Amino acid sequence: MARIPLLFLTACLLLDQSCQPYGIAETAHECHAESETCSSDAATAGPNHDLNGCRLVLAARTPLEQQYHDATGRKLGVYANAPIMRGMPLLPSRGDITGDLVLHLIDVPEDETTSKDSASQLNKWLSHGFLLDASSSGYGGNYEGNGRILTALPGLGMLASSFRAGESINYSDAGKNQNNGTNTPSSKKGPNTWASIPTTDEANQPRRYSPLAGSFALNYNLTFRATRPLSRHEEVTVDRSGWFRSNILHSSRVEDGNSDTQAAMIKQYENEVCLDAIIYPSRAKNGRGAFASKFIPEGSVLAYSPVLPVSREELLYLRKKEKKKENVNQREQLLLNYCFGHSNSSVLLFPYGPFVNFINHAPSVTGQSSEDETDATVANVRVRWSEMFRQKDDVVDPRSMTPPQLWKRPNPDGLVLEYVALRNIQPNEEILLDYGSAWSNAWKEHTKRWKDDPSNHDSGPESINESKSNDYSPAYIMDDVVSNLRTAEEQLQFPYPQNVFTACFYRYEHTEESNNEVKSSIKTLNKATPWRMSRGLFDMVNLRPCKVIARETATDSHSQSGKNFYTAVIQNRPGLSEIERIPKGVKHIVSGIPREAFRFVDRPYSSDEHFDGAFRHFIGLDETGIFPKSWLDEND
Repeated sequence: MARIPLLFLTACLLLDQSCQPYGIAETAHECHAESETCSSDAATAGPNHDLNGCRLVLAARTPLEQQYHDATGRKLGVYANAPIMRGMPLLPSRGDITGDLVLHLIDVPEDETTSKDSASQLNKWLSHGFLLDASSSGYGGNYEGNGRILTALPGLGMLASSFRAGESINYSDAGKNQNNGTNTPSSKKGPNTWASIPTTDEANQPRRYSPLAGSFALNYNLTFRATRPLSRHEEVTVDRSGWFRSNILHSSRVEDGNSDTQAAMIKQYENEVCLDAIIYPSRAKNGRGAFASKFIPEGSVLAYSPVLPVSREELLYLRKKEKKKENVNQREQLLLNYCFGHSNSSVLLFPYGPFVNFINHAPSVTGQSSEDETDATVANVRVRWSEMFRQKDDVVDPRSMTPPQLWKRPNPDGLVLEYVALRNIQPNEEILLDYGSAWSNAWKEHTKRWKDDPSNHDSGPESINESKSNDYSPAYIMDDVVSNLRTAEEQLQFPYPQNVFTACFYRYEHTEESNNEVKSSIKTLNKATPWRMSRGLFDMVNLRPCKVIARETATDSHSQSGKNFYTAVIQNRPGLSEIERIPKGVKHIVSGIPREAFRFVDRPYSSDEHFDGAFRHFIGLDETGIFPKSWLDEND
């Protein structure tokens, strides 16, 4: 039985309120002989979040709705628990961070298997919409490498369905009749959410001054907002294919995208749990962290997170130019740091519930802290398997499968972890999880190597003049400090740091008029194409490399007077469609570009994510007892 403050218990009884959402009901556990793991009992654990005041819920689809999602294997959906106004963030946060992480997978092979028994898991999850192609999705990452870049958007980006046909509700005539025609097919309207460009920074953990550099996602704050009013029970849908951006690009009308009408929705889901009431992300001692939004009694579930099975072998990679070389050490993807795993298993689990990837490490026992922690800092949550979303038609528990069987499984259903409070947690207290002894030992070895490296400093960024580390400057810092851009000629004498280049937000469409450029590829400045602002222009899919060749100060009497405008040569980026590519041999010059349309961009393999020696290790489940024995290597 969880320990509950007497005052709280008395208030519950006097007000005749159900105390079960706060963890007062005793929690039973179900143990599985096949997988040799224990987890919560779905019958008793229930959705132990109070859904009053909850904006979004994660829920299992009803059989009627499930038949329209079988093609993609999505048996869980995200639904509005209350009406949501257009423009409102779907996951509110009380901290200074409002959105989730963005993680990129570098130079992923397109058609390659990791073993004789399994096809590529990353390509499978890409085809099912759990991962995105960075070249078309619009969430950034295009320039992280020279090969194919895939993107993971934990939280709503992975939990919610795509609006595309086959991945979103598309009721048949019979389905409409059963629902009295009240559920409107979202696939005909486009997605009902939108997320703008994520924030990028190093969380005050710069290279050469922190052993944490390069060990966490640089892109975060991906905040989904409603593109139109959402009704209660309406399913939340996201744009994973770039359709919404593509329609804006080609000036197509997005049907009902800005409608102010809300249709009445019939609830077609069950076993719902709240997604936004318990934890929130904010700044922390170690950069960023997750914090309690309310008092959480011991034994309560803070969060539910489905997990995506990934082969450890697939998170090893070679850069595009290294693939044909011999004796080149493989690198480890940053995603590894966010996965759960076991020292004796090839199976990794990537949790993609909202904000759970912000949870930092602390030991379970006082006195086992590393040098940068106080003895009082101990973990206050643990993870266990959840039975909340187990499907009745699941013949075989995936936790009893062997890894080859798991890799052949078409979907990740039935694999959900829940984060449970080990003790009472106070409001605004940081949520901490023990990452395991294997992780702790690896971290201690990493920090020792980092301190032994004479090129590193532990006195903070203010000592930057003591080393040559100012040869490197992150792109986001350059954007902050460089107000007037240098021309290509000026850079011959005053070059930018080698790790960055300039890019412009610009749309180019191959038309008959542009065909004339091939006949006269070298254009004078007087014939340069004028830059034009348009809806959706400041989206990552429109960020193209460009080289500044001239700068001019406006002299008119309007508000633009004294403002600099630039002329630049626009170039192609990887992954552009044929209609968006500037033809070979054409020098496409654009004039009148404002400073806000430029971005500094880190060159491929130059950001802290690619920093040699950056820490890499999965979150260990070795000592938890929840890792299935069937997933361990055969020789163990």
